[in-house]
Amino acid sequence: MLATLIVSAAAHPAFAQPAQQPAQPPVPKTKIEAFTGTTGTVMIKGYTNVGSLSGSAGVEVQAMTFRNPNGNETHTGLAINVKEAGNSYGDSKRSFVDYDEIAGLLDGIKYVAKSQKGVTPLDFFESSYSTKDNLQVVVWNSRAGDVSANISAGSTYSRASAFVSLAQLEEFARLVEAGKKLLDGAR
Repeated sequence: MLATLIVSAAAHPAFAQPAQQPAQPPVPKTKIEAFTGTTGTVMIKGYTNVGSLSGSAGVEVQAMTFRNPNGNETHTGLAINVKEAGNSYGDSKRSFVDYDEIAGLLDGIKYVAKSQKGVTPLDFFESSYSTKDNLQVVVWNSRAGDVSANISAGSTYSRASAFVSLAQLEEFARLVEAGKKLLDGAR
């Protein structure tokens, strides 16, 4: 009798768990990312390793093209791979930069690289630029007065960061510019 009462109570709609919706994949943030997720069609990917930052910073720039030969659809841009220093397993994170974002990224890098004390009336500053796919370049000052920089890539929940010097940040801008020139020639 008690078992019947428990089974009857458990079957009552008030005790039922709501049906869970299947998890939706995240919406692509760039044209390149959206195109790479295309299924049921032929896709041709071309890429060139533009270069990597010197020193211990694990930042690599790749120029990429994705083409659907049947639909005559082509998307171009950069892939920025960042690997954290001391990560011996080589697990890097990637952010895509669509071709139409590259000029803004270059302007953003150049602007934040010039940031110095005095950019704000307060003691400390942080100047940053971000792309659609979470590539972020940040410059800030410390209590000691040093100016430092960081390049990070990846998703909101899984990122890799490389601490770089201002000279390396300028080198990164040159790599991005070189990638843009490669893509200009491929268009």
